[in-house]
Amino acid sequence: GFYQRDELLRNEDGSELVCLQAHMLLYAGVAKDAELAYNVEMHRTKSQLCNKLVYLWQGICIALHWFCCVGQRVQRVLRGLYSGKSASATPIFATGLRRKRQKAPRLFANPEMILCLNIDSFAGGTARDLWCNSWRVGTSEPLDPDLLEQEQDASDQKLEVLTLSRLLRVAMPTNRLLAGRRIFQGAPLHFEFKQKNYRDVVTFVQIDGESYKLLNPHSMTIEFDQQITLLQKAELDNGCCSWISNFQNFQNDHLSVSTSEPSDSDLTEAEV
Repeated sequence: GFYQRDELLRNEDGSELVCLQAHMLLYAGVAKDAELAYNVEMHRTKSQLCNKLVYLWQGICIALHWFCCVGQRVQRVLRGLYSGKSASATPIFATGLRRKRQKAPRLFANPEMILCLNIDSFAGGTARDLWCNSWRVGTSEPLDPDLLEQEQDASDQKLEVLTLSRLLRVAMPTNRLLAGRRIFQGAPLHFEFKQKNYRDVVTFVQIDGESYKLLNPHSMTIEFDQQITLLQKAELDNGCCSWISNFQNFQNDHLSVSTSEPSDSDLTEAEV
């Protein structure tokens, strides 16, 4: 099931929503960063100052999960990430027994969150140039051997995927030094979530700041949809900035999350 502010999302006929489709323009995140965004929305006030204090308090509480060995971690909620539209595509990484069966790359550092970026900043600009400052790889065998040399471009129809070991690194003064670990650059992307027979699996996803709580999710797919043209501030040769007519294509991705095994008709409907 899909929840916003702890309310179960339903179809127009009142049935439970089993497939959520949305457009992603800036970024998507899975695990602890999305959990923080969800909890903040649950306690949001009309005061900007109070909201900042809520962010601080919720961030500290969620970060303390590390000492209790509980809370959101990528390897606890994801079976794997694939460079394609299904789990039959080339694995970017896999976890648990699936990694051994598929002989897939493994994750480094047991990260708390995974991000798919289409812009050079995150968390309201707190973490700028996150991809550029991430100078380490996050898997044992990156699909692109030159991944650390790749630059970010919002119009290249690719997403930059990276992990962060600790949520607090986003807001710390050392975020430019520690940053994250590069996983992949490209699209489409297919996430497979873990399934448990003896208990419910709860994880969190955020899409351009909209956060959702997922109960027993099955998969999530991100694929390119269209490009739009934006006015961008350009730097002149003398180093000054001027607002000139410099247009840049900006990609808009289509994201589909499913809580059940998709059928052939579901896959066709999700394609754009």
